[in-house]
Amino acid sequence: MRRPPTVASFRGASSTVSVAEKPHTGTISTEPTEKRARGIPQSEESAKREAGGHVDCPAVLGGPTMRKFLLLGVSATAIAVASGASAADMGVPALKALPPAPFSWTGCYIGAHVGGGFLLDNYSASNTAISPPEYGGGWIAGGQVGCNYQDPRTTFLGGAVVVGLEADGFWSGMQHSYSSGVNDFGFAEGYNTTTKNNWDFDIAARFGLAYGQSLFYSKVGAAWGNFTFSETYSGVCSPSCYSESGSATLPGLLLGLGFEYAFLPNWTAKLEYNYIGYFTTNVNFSEYYGGVLYGESYSESYNASKQIVKIGVNYKFW
Repeated sequence: MRRPPTVASFRGASSTVSVAEKPHTGTISTEPTEKRARGIPQSEESAKREAGGHVDCPAVLGGPTMRKFLLLGVSATAIAVASGASAADMGVPALKALPPAPFSWTGCYIGAHVGGGFLLDNYSASNTAISPPEYGGGWIAGGQVGCNYQDPRTTFLGGAVVVGLEADGFWSGMQHSYSSGVNDFGFAEGYNTTTKNNWDFDIAARFGLAYGQSLFYSKVGAAWGNFTFSETYSGVCSPSCYSESGSATLPGLLLGLGFEYAFLPNWTAKLEYNYIGYFTTNVNFSEYYGGVLYGESYSESYNASKQIVKIGVNYKFW
């Protein structure tokens, strides 16, 4: 009687079939040995087993072990996906928008202003003594246009250096009047004099320090002011009483200080003080008797100065 093949019958020269590592509860088939004894050709799988090579084991690949591995892989994938979704639900910090660029005073602007101040003037005539200073005041209203450049590399006293050029013009209601009584050959006469500033124009350089949206600046430049002058004598001398008048544009020097603040990206507001000192200038006068040109003319030397405070707004268009 033939003995059933043992585990050793499945051992090859170099390896052992993996099914031999586990105890078998069933009967091991002896079909390959019997077929060989009867001369029946062996199958490819039997030949491999007899030669001691590796045998493909579909039962093992599709068995419980492989199913466990597949189940573990699917579970791990599901856990990874769920973890990613959970992290998204918890909220990844969003990228914050970049802060706005700091305000720069570089650019050109146009604006308007109003204000008021004091006027001082005096004159000396060829036929009279030097008059005492006379004071007056009034309003102004006008506009300005200019350009600034803020140097990003230069600072002074903690502020960025700003330089600029500005042209400024305004209408003026500044004036003064003077009245007195004169005793001329025993006649009482009234004497009135008026000096009126009609308009001004100036071009000035600006130098400032910027602290963000705030700008402290000074300015210096040339100014021109147009003035009219009149003197009138009236009283019992009528109709022989006379008047005299003249006009001139006086050049001068402008000095100023100011503060400007950018309350919107393209809008600024300013508060400014100006001193304008006009140089002494000869003014030609004509005389009138009873409203008729008398024909005689003469000149008087005038100088004047103004101190002005004004507020304004500028629109930065570039």
